Amino acid sequence: MTHWRESWRVRGTLVLKSKDGRHKLVIRRDDVDPSVFTAYFLSLTGSTTPLAEDRPSSGWTELWPDPPIQAGTVDAVRSKALPILTELPSNTGGTKFVAKPYQPAARPTVVWRIDAPSHHAWANVLEHSADRYEIRHYGDLVGHQDPGVGIFPPGMQRESNASYFESTFVDNIDEAMIVAADELGQIVQANSDLFVLRLKKDD
Repeated sequence: MTHWRESWRVRGTLVLKSKDGRHKLVIRRDDVDPSVFTAYFLSLTGSTTPLAEDRPSSGWTELWPDPPIQAGTVDAVRSKALPILTELPSNTGGTKFVAKPYQPAARPTVVWRIDAPSHHAWANVLEHSADRYEIRHYGDLVGHQDPGVGIFPPGMQRESNASYFESTFVDNIDEAMIVAADELGQIVQANSDLFVLRLKKDD
């Protein structure tokens, strides 16, 4: 089977809104150097009414400061960028921007799920592209109020600060389904006492 493991990093994005809701400050880890945080802005153009949504859609433009606003911590970037956010509604600031069309981050789609027959644990297969499928595992843990906690197969890496995670990737859906079922079985076998039992009357 053609499958492998990759590490991925939690982006750690922070979004702050202007008072009129038509401008947003976005602070996120830099795509090239993850030890650096970068700030840019979103501006709603025209007469479009801003919606109460975490992920903006149409009508928004990305404004990237020139030169870039970067620092090693979120707080340092925020202190530099917040004054610009307050100036955007009145366009009174002297900051230069490079305008780009808004590009929402692509999100993988869940295309298949398998549930463990004995416990409340399951695996999702997510499609990134036609030849790239990711496997993630979840479970309801005993004594844990939040459902669907992310879990990992034996031997899979996870940093103690939870900034890096490791997932299995497969190049086709058929093998992804097989690998997902196999990993889920390993997880339940190794950690059966951690998961809520699935009663016979459950679907």
